[in-house]
Amino acid sequence: MCTGIILAGGKSRRMNGVDKGLIPFNGKPMIEHVISALKPVVDEVIIIANSRGYEPFGLPIYPDIVQEKGPLGGLLSGLTQSKSDDVIIVGCDMPFVENTIFTTLQKYKHKYDIVIPKTPDGIQPLCGLYKKKCIPVIHQLIEENQLKMTHLFNQMNTYFLPFKNKTPFFNMNSPEDIKSGYKLKEIDL
Repeated sequence: MCTGIILAGGKSRRMNGVDKGLIPFNGKPMIEHVISALKPVVDEVIIIANSRGYEPFGLPIYPDIVQEKGPLGGLLSGLTQSKSDDVIIVGCDMPFVENTIFTTLQKYKHKYDIVIPKTPDGIQPLCGLYKKKCIPVIHQLIEENQLKMTHLFNQMNTYFLPFKNKTPFFNMNSPEDIKSGYKLKEIDL
């Protein structure tokens, strides 16, 4: 069993406070692209968000357990709410993500606690496979205010899985990123 967790709890400062996942891209909200990629390969999909704006998607929505702790806090919330030991985390602002990435990550779930894609641009911690056994370490890191995801990776059995194509991991944090996304779409699709 595996749960898909969409992180949508950011403040969207570079998007003028608009929930990134609700911003239209290619005819539908960005989060809808992520939901479509996740649903075929997981048993349930939940959203971690501090906004009720995601209710129209008909998925369970949970707020951050600990506020103001960034992606690590969102990961803690998702792992805590998950019904399964294995979860796939993905940001709501990654409309190019593909379900083949998730199935590839799951192939390594028996060997590692965390499986993170590594592209030519670096690691992609907001699109990875995590196990519930990470929860105590995340609690400790949050308590110590060590909020970088790399602190977690250093304490768990983590595998950085190489991916050559970086486009599926492109996330849209600003209006400029959205413009770049449309250019990528023209090139790659």
